[in-house]
Amino acid sequence: MRLFHGLLSSILIVSCGCSSFLGQLGWHTDGSPRAAPDRSDSNILAPSSQAAPTPDRLGSLNGEPITLNALPADVRARVRDIDNELAQRKLHLLWAGLEDVVNDRLIIEEAKSRQMTPDQLIHKEIEFKIKEPTDQELQSFYELNQDAIGLPFDKVRDNIRSELLRHQRSEAELALLGKLRDSAKLSYDLPVPDFPRRSVRAGNAPFTGPQQAPITIIEFADFECPYCAQGQELLRQLRRLYPDQVKVVFRHFPLPQHQNARPAAEASVCAHEQGLFWQFHDLLFEHTNALDSASLDTYAKQVGLDMDKFTRCRDSDAPKIAVRRDEADGREFGVDGTPSIYVNGIKLIGLLPLPLIRVIIDHELK
Repeated sequence: MRLFHGLLSSILIVSCGCSSFLGQLGWHTDGSPRAAPDRSDSNILAPSSQAAPTPDRLGSLNGEPITLNALPADVRARVRDIDNELAQRKLHLLWAGLEDVVNDRLIIEEAKSRQMTPDQLIHKEIEFKIKEPTDQELQSFYELNQDAIGLPFDKVRDNIRSELLRHQRSEAELALLGKLRDSAKLSYDLPVPDFPRRSVRAGNAPFTGPQQAPITIIEFADFECPYCAQGQELLRQLRRLYPDQVKVVFRHFPLPQHQNARPAAEASVCAHEQGLFWQFHDLLFEHTNALDSASLDTYAKQVGLDMDKFTRCRDSDAPKIAVRRDEADGREFGVDGTPSIYVNGIKLIGLLPLPLIRVIIDHELK
């Protein structure tokens, strides 16, 4: 029995409240992985008459073996990335399935303790608390998201209603499950594979946490990227959970479609010069839609920067060189979007849910 159909895992992965509504209208895909192609046909490739090859041996030419290391560097890197992605998707699927089982069992046990059926418990604690949204609530949601929706209110009213009802149900489900989980003893014993790693350099980039921490998280990010802004809370939670074990390093990777991302990155280099990078960093991610030059000066004053030094720094070549160096390193390490997060050289596939990242970190600490 699956009472919640992957509710908790999907809620944790998608933190934007209107994402499913926009998805219904075709503006965003849901990000779910495509099914792997069927390889059940053993005749896709003719079997070799040779003995079973070693893992790195791919073939031979005139008796000379051809190994994985003989392939071009870009091919080897791509193979490593595919291995990493498949391993993380499998781990995520196992975790999501485990969460479903845990949620269902907690509901069944709680219902039994109250001498109720699971359906009766869900009706009392969830369905009974869902209220029909008012016309004012529907209109307010529309006005808040009008630019993204791009359609007249009367065309999307029913979609908005469904979204608000879905959101209410999700909130009620999470509240119930959160209360039940607080009193439960849950541990994870997921099989963590030996992920492919990259040798990712931190350089002289700003960091927070112990310098010699056993876990180094290196993030390549863009100050105008909304997903990077979401990732900051995730990284802050990890620093709170592992104050003595985790160091977080920030490196720049401004995307070309974000016109203010590069000036913001360069300004943050100048804030780092005065020892106030993280305070400036936090303000930039709180205002990803207001990163023009005047706003950058306002944030600099807010965090207490010496404005004369800040202006001279911004006018110099030093911050431009620092940002270009981060970009060059990012491309070398396989950064192809933001945020790109590496945990001890393991490139995370997107913003994984916090419990799953903790599984990876705990495995690293062992």
